[in-house]
Amino acid sequence: MARNSQSDVEMDIGILQSDICSIKMNISDEIVCKIQNKIDFESACLLKSIEKLQGQLEIFKNLLEMIQVDTQLCQEVLLPQLLTSFRNVSSLFTKIDQLESVVETIKDNIDLLEKEVTTAEINLSPVNPLKRLFQPLLSAVRETNITQTSSYGFTSPKIFNTTDLLSQIQRQSE
Repeated sequence: MARNSQSDVEMDIGILQSDICSIKMNISDEIVCKIQNKIDFESACLLKSIEKLQGQLEIFKNLLEMIQVDTQLCQEVLLPQLLTSFRNVSSLFTKIDQLESVVETIKDNIDLLEKEVTTAEINLSPVNPLKRLFQPLLSAVRETNITQTSSYGFTSPKIFNTTDLLSQIQRQSE
């Protein structure tokens, strides 16, 4: 019996070893299957991400091409047009500056005329209405006003001459 039990034990050990081997195989098959499923899932996610990135990269490439085309358009077409327009506007700016100079000269002359007219009105105006009421009392004041009025000589101020202004503008533009 001892031999039976030893051979039974050896047989049981053999069965156990084969069971362990089959369990190992089943566990490793399950692990491999799970790993394979995980790899497949991760691969699918990675492929989707790569496809999305490729789409965005294509959009970016198209934008860069558009920018390049626009840059070439600016350099070859719009920049020369802009330069020509600036040259035309530059002469216009010069004319505007000259016009401002003429307007300033005319303004200065009008200010001078207004000042002269005000001075002439003060010096050549008739006697104040209040003084007329008191004329008999202030006859001496009246005589001095008449003397001042008649002694005041009006000399017209020198004002601009359009021909002089135009010739001045032509000299500035040359």
